[in-house]
Amino acid sequence: MGKVTLIGKLQARVGWEFIFLGEATACKRCRLRAVCVESLQPERRYTIKNVKRRVFKCQLHGEVVAVEVEPSPLEVAMESRSVHEGAVTQFIEQNCGIACWNKSLCKPVGLPSGTKVKVESDLGEIDCPLGRSLRKCRVIPL
Repeated sequence: MGKVTLIGKLQARVGWEFIFLGEATACKRCRLRAVCVESLQPERRYTIKNVKRRVFKCQLHGEVVAVEVEPSPLEVAMESRSVHEGAVTQFIEQNCGIACWNKSLCKPVGLPSGTKVKVESDLGEIDCPLGRSLRKCRVIPL
């Protein structure tokens, strides 16, 4: 079972992904804060797995509904020595300082560097312009 949170009624649909950016100022005084924002980690990408029927009032979204979410799997670049399918490791973003075609894998949105991940699958070698030994992997944040 995933985590339960609240999300805007218009966004509440199974399969929808979002990145939790952190709590807004208005959330600090809300009676629903514990279930809404405290169960999520900032800068993480989540996928809605189940939508509940009950509707609540919200200062930011107007109406929100309870949803069950899980961390979204992501495709990332990892150093070859860290890639073992099924392994739990730490994701370290690749900071090379150049703009290239692998940037979305090396610095993925929704997965901060240092996050503990499970390597779900090895998707193959990455052509790194600096010659680094990198692999494209599908990971699940833990």
